[in-house]
Amino acid sequence: MLAAHLVLEGGHWQMIPAYAAVLVFAGSLPMPARPWHLVGCAGVLLLSVVSCTFSFLLPMFRLPAPTGPFLLGTRILQVRTPGAAGRDVVVQLWYPANPSHEPFAPYRRWKEATLQSSYQSVLPTNSRLNAPVANGTFPVLLFSPAWGGRRTQNTYLLEDLASHGFVVAAIDHPGNSGPTLYDDGYVSQPASGDAMDFATLSFEQILAEGAKEAKLQADDEIAVLNALAAMKQDQASPFFEKVDLTRVGALGHSFGGAVGAEAAIEDTRIKAVLDLDGSIFGRMRKEGLAKPFMMIAEDMPTYPPGATKSAVDRINDALAESDMAAMKVFGAYLVFLHGSTHSSFTDRSLFSPLARLSGEGTIPKLRQYEIVRAYALAFFDKSLRGGDPALLRKVPGPYPEAT
Repeated sequence: MLAAHLVLEGGHWQMIPAYAAVLVFAGSLPMPARPWHLVGCAGVLLLSVVSCTFSFLLPMFRLPAPTGPFLLGTRILQVRTPGAAGRDVVVQLWYPANPSHEPFAPYRRWKEATLQSSYQSVLPTNSRLNAPVANGTFPVLLFSPAWGGRRTQNTYLLEDLASHGFVVAAIDHPGNSGPTLYDDGYVSQPASGDAMDFATLSFEQILAEGAKEAKLQADDEIAVLNALAAMKQDQASPFFEKVDLTRVGALGHSFGGAVGAEAAIEDTRIKAVLDLDGSIFGRMRKEGLAKPFMMIAEDMPTYPPGATKSAVDRINDALAESDMAAMKVFGAYLVFLHGSTHSSFTDRSLFSPLARLSGEGTIPKLRQYEIVRAYALAFFDKSLRGGDPALLRKVPGPYPEAT
């Protein structure tokens, strides 16, 4: 049974007490004298309970199944931004795939996991690693994570969009995202929250820092788009003639939404932006965005450790006011998702059944994922494919939680 577990699921630290229990049990054979037999049984029982507790608190979760008609592939590559001060950017692509016997990709690579999250390096996703790209030409979506986030943080959504016929490029931004493994073996760490600390910085300081970083990360997105353009022309590339660069969108969670908007202002190829509960920084805050824009927002604010409620509320209120002003310049979709919090837009809700006790909101996680997937697909179907999805025409819509 232990061998079957290691082959089918992979070894992970939550099961170490169970592995020890097997060794204790095996070491007690043949059965010793009665007192030692009881001690051995008690040890096996205790270790089994500890392992079950760990497995309950941090389970080997399953990502929700994609809803689109395409099978999925994923591959990881490294892109160099231009100029003397260029930097290396790690990108993960999710894309429609042809049938393949390649293994399912892990949720994270081993060196990109912490000790606590190392079990996620044996946790399978719905995408086969380096599977062949499906026949056809597909629109492109660029994804940027939250400040200090990682490219895999919204896999539930990115896989789903790829299953509906998009090539999705998720980016780890150097010096901010992470942990990130580079081709030479170096692992960078994510940024701390100090640069955007609502407890100590003024509103003007937060806007200035946000604008500077949004421009830097937008340049990363544009470099990735240029790399995809080169791959489209390269007969040796798996993406030769597979990407449609006349239909490009951007999306991001939290700060990543502002990055997408900044990139859309900088690059005319980016036609639409989806912002998952992120405040607006950079040029859009001053100029607006003359392209389709949708924001899906929480309605249950959370408060960082060490920050007073009044300080966070003051900054959030000022950001919300400037966000509304920016969206009104050219118009936008604004959807409030009742019962959601900032982090419940990510995969984090899957990590533990106790997530709700740590700020994951009241809406059931799979219900929130269903709604976010539906609005994201409808938005990009309309803005990039010229569709007319009923979800964006009906008010009220089919989801009472979304208004």
